[in-house]
Amino acid sequence: MAAGPAAHSRSAADERVREPRGERRASAGQDGDRFLRHQDTYAELKRAADALAGFLQQRCGVRRGDRVLMYLQNSRSFVIAYYAILRADAVVVPVNP
Repeated sequence: MAAGPAAHSRSAADERVREPRGERRASAGQDGDRFLRHQDTYAELKRAADALAGFLQQRCGVRRGDRVLMYLQNSRSFVIAYYAILRADAVVVPVNP
């Protein structure tokens, strides 16, 4: 059976962010920072990244191969934005302030 276009329809972000079974938690920070103590399930992180990816593509006009600069500190938002940019088939350019 030959692999057609449908066989390759998954993006790189699909391979990195998979929704696991159950309620596994993803920790996105250090104990000392109150903004980073929040814990999401991987499903919640995936939903947030998918929503941001849609915004980047539909409202910001991000296309496949575009470079998207991400000026964020290490945080939950960084994780969501990183995977959202990949999900939009763009290239992440992280800049840490």
